[in-house]
Amino acid sequence: MGFFQKPFGYEPILTKDDVKQVVKKKKGPRATDWKSTLLRLWKIVDEQRVLLIIVLLLVLATSILSLLGPYLIGKMIDMYVTHGELAGLEKGIMLLIGIYALLAVSLFLQNYWMIGVAQQT
Repeated sequence: MGFFQKPFGYEPILTKDDVKQVVKKKKGPRATDWKSTLLRLWKIVDEQRVLLIIVLLLVLATSILSLLGPYLIGKMIDMYVTHGELAGLEKGIMLLIGIYALLAVSLFLQNYWMIGVAQQT
């Protein structure tokens, strides 16, 4: 019966003071030469460079597709739904299904290949 009387009666791992102390700590120095850091990273992923470029292109494609879906939904509402003409709506819905299917595939491949690059580096 004690559990139902005091549902969160466990002992906290951290107190509020512990959290405040961690937040107040200053971070280490930041890198000032970001170009050489990127160059070093580029050399490290030498074996996976082509796959990394493909992943970066997939990031771009994913961004475009994720913006295109809501944009087309708005256009379809403006063109068909507000005017009461639902004749062309089927084509728009099929286009949206295709866009979101491509988005899902590009997200999957982007994540799958990036995990592979990270594990082999």
